[in-house]
Amino acid sequence: MKRKFSTMSFLFIALLLAGNVLAQSNGQIVRNKFMNEYEKTQEVINRARVVQQQTQTEKGKALLDLAILVQNSAHEFGQRAMYVRALEYTLKAREQARAVLAISLQAEENENLVLRQLEKTDNLIDQIQNRITPDVPRMYLRLFDSARDNQNRAWEFYRNNELRPALKMSRQAEKSIRGLLEKFKAEQGPLHRLRNQWRQLEQKMEQAQNMIADCDSDEAGKLMEKARDRMRECERMLNDGQADQAEGNMNTVQQMFRQAYNLCAGQGSLEKKMNQLKGEVDRYLENAVQNGNAEAGELMNKARQHLREAERLCNEGNVEACAANIKAAQMNVNKAKELLES
Repeated sequence: MKRKFSTMSFLFIALLLAGNVLAQSNGQIVRNKFMNEYEKTQEVINRARVVQQQTQTEKGKALLDLAILVQNSAHEFGQRAMYVRALEYTLKAREQARAVLAISLQAEENENLVLRQLEKTDNLIDQIQNRITPDVPRMYLRLFDSARDNQNRAWEFYRNNELRPALKMSRQAEKSIRGLLEKFKAEQGPLHRLRNQWRQLEQKMEQAQNMIADCDSDEAGKLMEKARDRMRECERMLNDGQADQAEGNMNTVQQMFRQAYNLCAGQGSLEKKMNQLKGEVDRYLENAVQNGNAEAGELMNKARQHLREAERLCNEGNVEACAANIKAAQMNVNKAKELLES
């Protein structure tokens, strides 16, 4: 009987020890599981912290603070070897951190939407900018100014991270600009087109006068005087609504410009001017290098590019464009002179 009791006692103790070993083994597994999950949660929290610093959303901040608080509780439970509870808390903390990332991603998508809207409206404003001239109706000027003011305010809202009012204001500006474009389209007629041509012709007149100033041809000078008279007549006709007559006169002015260019080019004045400028460019470029004046040196390089283009155009017979590039080169040389002599 005594022997039987001893055997039963031994079996009981063995089972008890085995249970302790199994419990310790399970505890180690839970501990390891908690440690792995805790590290993963910490990585998510760190990413959420960085993103929240960039987006600065109120809801994101609240969720991030909560995630950190719950993660700290998980750490405390782990310190007290309460690994099941600690594991539960760190998983909850990860959910909160992921919510921060989701909110930040949504905010970023919204920001991109607003930015695309702002850029679209800016492009429309650029399209219509050249059509806003002093001779357009005052009502159009007021509409344009109002739309541009709204767009400027929209950019201010965007820079202050006020995305909703920025989007609304920019869409209002877009609607106004599109309406204005439709008005211009409806009124686009011969007179409007000819006014644009007349303004372009004025610019060519200035270029031609600069070239003729360096030309000794009396005939070219007389042609330019006649061209100026015709230009004044064109302006009067446009103001009187005489589109056909104005167009005929502008065509005549164009022919006068070409004749004057050809007269001066035939004397070699353009080639003479190019050679003169090439010498000035070389001289002032060397001066710029010696003085370490990078800005003047850059202007000289631009002048060289214009002279190379002028030479190519003159060789092709495009006298007007050749003269325009020579003028551009002269302007760069003059600017460089001012920099070096100041």
